Amino acid sequence: MKNLFTLMACAVSFSAFAQFDAQMAPFHHGVASGDALSDAVIIWTRVTPENNSDTYTVNWEMATDETFSSIMANGSYPTDSTSDFTVKVDVTGLAPATWYYYRFELNGDFSLIGRTRTMPAQQVDRMRFAVASCSNFGGGLYYNAYTDMAQQDSIDAVIHLGDYIYEGGGSTSGNGIQVQPPNEIISLDDYRQRYASYRLDSNLREVHRKWPFYTVWDDHESANNSWADGAQAHDPNTEGPWEERLANAQQAYFEWLPIRPKQPGSYSIYRKIPMGPLVDLIMIDTRIEGRDQEVGATDPAIDDPNRTILGEQQMQWLKDQLSSSTAQWKIIGNQVMFAPLELPAIPFIFPEGGIVNADQWDGYRADREELIEHLDDNSIDNTIVITGDIHTSWANDIPHHDQSYDPDNGQGSVGVEFVVTSITSGSSPVNVGAELISVANPHMKYIDLSQKGYLILEVNQEYAKGQWVYVSSVNEPNYTVSTSETWVTLSGQNFLRPESALGVEDRAAGPRTLSVEVYPNPTGANINVKLRSERSAVLSYTLHDALGRIIRSAALGNVPSGTSEHAIDLNGFASGLYMVRITDEQGERASELFVKK
Repeated sequence: MKNLFTLMACAVSFSAFAQFDAQMAPFHHGVASGDALSDAVIIWTRVTPENNSDTYTVNWEMATDETFSSIMANGSYPTDSTSDFTVKVDVTGLAPATWYYYRFELNGDFSLIGRTRTMPAQQVDRMRFAVASCSNFGGGLYYNAYTDMAQQDSIDAVIHLGDYIYEGGGSTSGNGIQVQPPNEIISLDDYRQRYASYRLDSNLREVHRKWPFYTVWDDHESANNSWADGAQAHDPNTEGPWEERLANAQQAYFEWLPIRPKQPGSYSIYRKIPMGPLVDLIMIDTRIEGRDQEVGATDPAIDDPNRTILGEQQMQWLKDQLSSSTAQWKIIGNQVMFAPLELPAIPFIFPEGGIVNADQWDGYRADREELIEHLDDNSIDNTIVITGDIHTSWANDIPHHDQSYDPDNGQGSVGVEFVVTSITSGSSPVNVGAELISVANPHMKYIDLSQKGYLILEVNQEYAKGQWVYVSSVNEPNYTVSTSETWVTLSGQNFLRPESALGVEDRAAGPRTLSVEVYPNPTGANINVKLRSERSAVLSYTLHDALGRIIRSAALGNVPSGTSEHAIDLNGFASGLYMVRITDEQGERASELFVKK
């Protein structure tokens, strides 16, 4: 078996070398930087060896200018096969909020020139981050979102929230790179080859060259739906002990990404990065560090208070960081959706109703409740959770489980969440329309279930705002760019609204003047719609199916203020979940879900 792996590795090396750019030798995988502090940053490269048994001493230097006429630091770093010939230097003694340039040299050959930035130590006007997740590379896909991200001219760093690689069998990327090895990755050599394949992509190389990264892993850096002691996609009988596979995955991750270990020899990835008085970036591990195995959404064990997604030690650490933070904004980099997502029973589609995805914090509600109560009990404002994993876009308030939540003015919300869509990975696991989800979950203010791209998160002393940047295609190299509406939370308010609703004097959303109730629910041949309006208005209604498509619309005419009722005939409609929406001439809307038996 060992000889077979050796032959496979030689074949992979030859295949990959055919795709190398000779002008970049021996630094074919480019350069990268990460985990920037106010006075330090990690810089990274890899030597493609001519002989795997050799040790290479790589020289490095960092300057304040691209011509390297003002070198601030330099040194040398030995590397060999024990670290897969990667080079990671933690450069210290730097000035805060400063752009630096760096490069590597071996035997007269130079790497690409990288650019990086230290974080501020004092107050700054604003900070701006590109947020990414779920960057599957095979299947003929193109990293167009990374291409566009590299062209941003006003961000401070990139935050990658996991699934940087995928562990399944290799295939060819859109630009012809062979994703190696062709099998599901298990051994240390497997994981190393996968990172090496991904990092041959010129678009990913360019993003790493231009911006410092902050990263956490999710499940696909090891195996699908992993937890501390195993994974849904790992079979110990055929793939060996989980502990060995996980150690292989973690070692390759720390070799190939510019991440600073929590302590020497540690593979813990939860950590805090202070960025002056404006921001504390708190990166957590909801996947490996302390997570218990997932249980089914209807399993009574789901509410066992002893089940955890963080583990006791990490939970206490996170609460301590939030309590002790003096930064205006606390940004929590998190793998899986934090806000609750539940749906009513939908015949044939979701017959039992309830939790949609137990892999999220919904499957570990005791931990979520503990954290929410900590924020509320200690009056911790301005907490922003940023999330990946689900390949879709969401802007959520975080409602307190024991308080009445009002989506109009944010009462009962303890923070906000921005969920970033995927760079390339396939779309929604939710088989219903976005509008129906938001009606059933009014704390979910924005949902897009299909588009690919990344998030721009900007914070300043007045507000934080998120806007999604979408690419038109990941299946071909040519693409166009569009953006979502911008969603904003004002400092101290802990809830989201569209930026377009923010007037100069506006500091709180006003109450609704229109509401709707549907009965009976579930219903049969027809429904009764009870309307309440604080003013006379010209109203219309639309009926939507489970995917949000309009299947009927009609005018209700001029409806007086107060309460009125209207009957809607449902003959000919199949059983299932529907939504009725009432709209007035000023665009105000009220919606209600119902089920036809």
